Amino acid sequence: MRTLRILSIALFASLLLTGCATRKKQAADPTFPATANMLTQVRMHAQHADRAARVGLVTDADSKSRLVAVSDINPADFAVNQNVSFVDPRESALTSGTIVRILSNSIHVRYDPPTRSGARAPRQGDIMIRFKPAP
Repeated sequence: MRTLRILSIALFASLLLTGCATRKKQAADPTFPATANMLTQVRMHAQHADRAARVGLVTDADSKSRLVAVSDINPADFAVNQNVSFVDPRESALTSGTIVRILSNSIHVRYDPPTRSGARAPRQGDIMIRFKPAP
């Protein structure tokens, strides 16, 4: 009976420790790629604040040239030299950028080096937001 109790406690403790370690690992890595549902939520939040807001998904990134490709947008809604912002899938601000090229199904953006402490460059799976362009 005592052996069974000790084994039960040991099993419970190992499961508890394993679970905590898994949660810590997930919490430490907030850089998972945005899902379609996350992109929809960010789009709804942005368009609630500004009906002219446009939201797209970063599908490719080149850190050497500081360029990203953004899709899941209507390229006709954008213009070269418009300013955009980048957020991670949890909507934490990353940096800003400027549209440099418009293609038939995506746009290319040159992003600014992140200046905020803890911020990073945008990468695949992040989200681009363009609010109402200045007149």
